[in-house]
Amino acid sequence: MGGQNGGMEATKMRRTIWIIIAAAVLAAGADLAVDLESAIRRETVQGDLKGAAEAYRKIAAQAASSKNRAVAARALLRLALVYRKQGDAQARQTLERLVKDYSDQQQVVAEARGELARMGNGKPVLAAKLLWNRGGVSSVSRDGRLVTFEDFPPGTANIRDLETGDTRVLPYGFDASAYYFDRVGSRLSPDGRWVAFSGPESPLPADAWGRMVLGVMHPDGTGKVTLYRSEAWPGDVSPYGWTPDSKQVLCRVARPPRGSVPDLVLISVPSGEVRTVRRTSVDGSGDPAVSPDGRWIAYSAVSPDGRWIAYSVKGRVHVVSIDGATDTEITTGPGADSIAGWSPDGKHVIFTSDRSGERGVYRVAVQQGKASGAAELLRLLPGLDCVVGLDARGTLYYAERPYLRDAYIAGLDAAGGRFTSQPVKLTQRFEGTNAAPMWSPDGSRLAWVKLRKEPFEVGRIEAVVIRDLATGQERDLTPQVRAHLRPSPSWLTGGNSLLLGAHDQSGSTLYKMDIATGSASKLRGEFKSPLLLPSWSPDGSKVYRSDGSSIYVLESATGEEKLLFKDPAPAAYRVREITPSPDGTSIAYVALPPPAASYGPNNYIKILDIASGQTRELVQVRPAWWRRMMTWTPDGKYLIYATVYWAGLPAGEPARIWIVPASGGTPKQLGSDLRDRVFELSVSPDGKQLGFTLETSRNELWALENFLPAATATK
Repeated sequence: MGGQNGGMEATKMRRTIWIIIAAAVLAAGADLAVDLESAIRRETVQGDLKGAAEAYRKIAAQAASSKNRAVAARALLRLALVYRKQGDAQARQTLERLVKDYSDQQQVVAEARGELARMGNGKPVLAAKLLWNRGGVSSVSRDGRLVTFEDFPPGTANIRDLETGDTRVLPYGFDASAYYFDRVGSRLSPDGRWVAFSGPESPLPADAWGRMVLGVMHPDGTGKVTLYRSEAWPGDVSPYGWTPDSKQVLCRVARPPRGSVPDLVLISVPSGEVRTVRRTSVDGSGDPAVSPDGRWIAYSAVSPDGRWIAYSVKGRVHVVSIDGATDTEITTGPGADSIAGWSPDGKHVIFTSDRSGERGVYRVAVQQGKASGAAELLRLLPGLDCVVGLDARGTLYYAERPYLRDAYIAGLDAAGGRFTSQPVKLTQRFEGTNAAPMWSPDGSRLAWVKLRKEPFEVGRIEAVVIRDLATGQERDLTPQVRAHLRPSPSWLTGGNSLLLGAHDQSGSTLYKMDIATGSASKLRGEFKSPLLLPSWSPDGSKVYRSDGSSIYVLESATGEEKLLFKDPAPAAYRVREITPSPDGTSIAYVALPPPAASYGPNNYIKILDIASGQTRELVQVRPAWWRRMMTWTPDGKYLIYATVYWAGLPAGEPARIWIVPASGGTPKQLGSDLRDRVFELSVSPDGKQLGFTLETSRNELWALENFLPAATATK
């Protein structure tokens, strides 16, 4: 009997040990998953590639030893991507190992095969290398050593030596209070002696939008010469390149009135003499480029009737003779084409296009200003933001700008002016692509949107996710329209449908989407300005929009629209972020002062009483005036708003969330400082939770060595 009891005890002991071991294994697996997420953030947010690579290697080894194959495979994939960013040949080896050893991890292996396909056949032809975690790069020198880029402190831009890492501030002297301060541009001359630059003049006139100026200076910051002053806004001047002899700057010049066709001009250095080459309809999707022999100019252009601008820039590349006498379209086919430059030998025009469904770089042979063959794909670059330039060796310099958007939820005590719990991510699914959390009117469901990742599709909605808060079950709905995050989606009263906006360059159209089927029906009325985004009443019966200084209301059932409010001030404030109160009696909006100061601190949140038409200032704010940067609490007693880092503000100023009584008072900050942009604010129906989107965007400068075949490069 004792022996039997002893055997039972031993069995229980073994079971206990196995349970403990299993629990330990599960805990270790969970810890490894957390470690992996931390390493991914180290790579993608902090830009610490070396530290991330070390972490991935360690996680992959630990996961393999503990037989957590899912985490091991994912860690190896991330390690390979870091190797690729570093230009390390181990990228291919790591991907091949992943495909061979982890065939059971089908999704990760499929991604690895895709990366291998992008890397080509393994011959040492192309080598992609991450040069710098920095955006705003405008131009690269012919030897590939120097780049110009725009940065803070306000009124300055910079030049960087990529070999030494040294950065020098160039004293352009622009007025940083201008609303278009972020439109500074710069271009290095082929001989390396000059930097051409443009930006808002200083000081700005008190009674006008101001002018843009074009100037040149030496890379050491000396020898500054002003070449050209634009006419008053919408007058503009932007440098796009140089002639090969470095004696003339190629520019786009716009003149009043608004909507006039811009000119492609050459401005001589240092005299400032202006010669118009062509009236172009240059669309800004690519920078004009002068051929190496100085005879031809390539520039990106839209169709003459402007119809391609309706959805995005569906451009074509033209070649025009330097005297403007000959102009020929050299690209055809689907997609949007945008100029990247000339091959160093002048025999090909390089351009980017999304004609294959992904962004890629192409070339087309050119003789006597005309295409002499079909376009040829050189490289697919799905993450491409823009091409910076080509150096004399045929190396392509380009920018990638990954956007990471995630929806967060925080506990809220509105009366106490505090968070009761710190913000946490709404979901781990589709990480980096989630936005716009919003509760159903009865609080039983939570919806948000999954966004597309492509840089040229920023804000495009791929799916709407709806979570049942009682069961945790989630459904993914694909909108049957080309829905966009601008304007913001919202629930309709009743909780059976959502309002979505379909946004393009011509304006915004509103749709009602049935959450049971995903089908969408168009509401009456269109909004022709894509910048002055509409918003709607909580029940969706009224849609509000601004034309600048006025607010209009449209009845969504009938399409009838009428003027609701017009700012009576002589120098009217501009109206943004129209936010109706829960009871429909008031509208909160952001008022931006006249243009010269509109990006400074003198912006206000105002409250409009709809019945009387009277307004009052609630609080002075930094500019943060698009994509639902404020919301009311359900009882209408408080207004919650976000302020963000923006052009013209001190570098590194964080985003913050504030709450202020709607009746007036001192704002209180909710929670800690946040990174980058905060928008899409919403409050749960019980007022106890706040949802918002946090956007982190990073810029990366890449070099694709040996990009062009030897015959097209010059030594």
